[in-house]
Order: sequence, then C-alpha cells, then structure tokens
Amino acid sequence: MSGCSDSKSCPVCGQDMDVYTDYKPFDTVSMNCIHCGFYGYVRCGMNCDEDRKASFLAQGGDEADFEPLTEEQRKKYLAEFKSLCGNEISAEDEALYLGLPYNPANKVVIIVRGGVADIERCPPGVEVEIKDYDNQPEESETRIVKGADKNSVRDQVKDILRVHFEESQGKCDSALYEIAAKCADEIFNTLLITPEQQDEPF
Repeated sequence: MSGCSDSKSCPVCGQDMDVYTDYKPFDTVSMNCIHCGFYGYVRCGMNCDEDRKASFLAQGGDEADFEPLTEEQRKKYLAEFKSLCGNEISAEDEALYLGLPYNPANKVVIIVRGGVADIERCPPGVEVEIKDYDNQPEESETRIVKGADKNSVRDQVKDILRVHFEESQGKCDSALYEIAAKCADEIFNTLLITPEQQDEPF
C-alpha cells in the first residue's frame, strides 16, 4: 500500500471525513464523508494544443515560443496517459487531443431554417444538436442537449406507457404523452411509490 489514510473536517458538514493520499503512480488525494455524502478526488485528463496554448500564454509565455505537439508526440503521450489512468479520458476529449473529428454514432443533428425547434426530452446516451439558422444561412445558433446517463423510474414507466398507447392508436401524438404521464402518476399513487423512489434510476 503506497498511500496513507487520514481524517479531516468535512468542508460541508464539519464532521470527520476520510482522506486518502497516494503518490503512485503520481500524487493523488481522495476524500469521502459518510455523514453528508461529500466526496472529492483528482480528475485527470489531457489538454489539447489549444488549451495548452491558453495556459502557456496565461502564465506569461510568448506566443512565438509555443510549440504544438506533433502527431507522434500526441499518440505517445495519450498511450502513456491511458497506461496510468485507464479510460478516464472521454472519446470526445481523446479525439480533440489527437486533432481528429468527433462524430458520435448516437448524436442527432437538427437543422432549423425558420420557425422554432426545441427539445422536450432526450433519451439516455443520446446527444441532440439543434442548428437554428433563423433564416440566415451564414450563421447559426447551436444548442446541444445530452441525455442523462440513466432514466428515472418515472420517465421509464411513462415511456413504456406512451409507446403502448402509440402502438395501439397507430400514431404519434403529444396528447398520448400527457395521458401516459397521468396513468403513470395513478400507478405510483396506487402502489404508494414516493416521489423520491420515482426519481431513482430504473
């Protein structure tokens, strides 16, 4: 065991929390409070050239002295990072670091030319991007919404009921979602399922 454990006052509730420090493979610290739930840890990543340059200039460096990484260097450093931290870097950040385009398979892009578009719900694991040109093709206002990692019990039940209603009616209608929501509420009330339980992951 390369690190050591200690106890310090929690910044949230003031009671004792566990603090663990380590120096392998590099200096890290993690905190966990069993009294209020506060926790903290070292988050690692790899800054792309653009972010490195911003930090370099913020520290007083001369822009002429900044050297972008070569493709070979980026691949080498990324491989070393993964050997130390595993898959802590996201696919999007990895592509950004390597200077590659990021095109996730589970991303939906909606282009609006006049009119209004909004996102009412976004399924887990799906990213929706709206490009609203507002009748001006040269510039667009881009909005991105990412679905939560997990649906709540409430949302999952509503979706199941909505799909059932749509299949039985043979059509998609926003009114069916409202009916599904009311039915879900009746089910939860009948089964005495509390709002807190409804918010739990499905």
